[in-house]
Amino acid sequence: MQPRRIVILGSTGSIGTQAIDVVDGAPHLFEVVALSAGGGNLQLLASQAVHTGAAAVGIAAGDPRQLRDLISEAARLAGRQDYRPEIIAGRTPRPASPH
Repeated sequence: MQPRRIVILGSTGSIGTQAIDVVDGAPHLFEVVALSAGGGNLQLLASQAVHTGAAAVGIAAGDPRQLRDLISEAARLAGRQDYRPEIIAGRTPRPASPH
């Protein structure tokens, strides 16, 4: 039987982290194909992305370049330098305008 392909929304929150724990306990049943989060904890999201091997990672807000850098660093530390998920971003922060 093929694992069920799932997307975890709000992966850095309490329920999202618990969902990843469930997947870790039954990897033969689930495959995480995508993660998403609000963007308030990019470090945790990057770590989760590398841990799950999700093909796509989405953020509602925050800097997608910073997320890409954090994922690259987490992947390097995990010995998975070839891991490069698609990053999907909602709002991109604008530079502060001088007043």
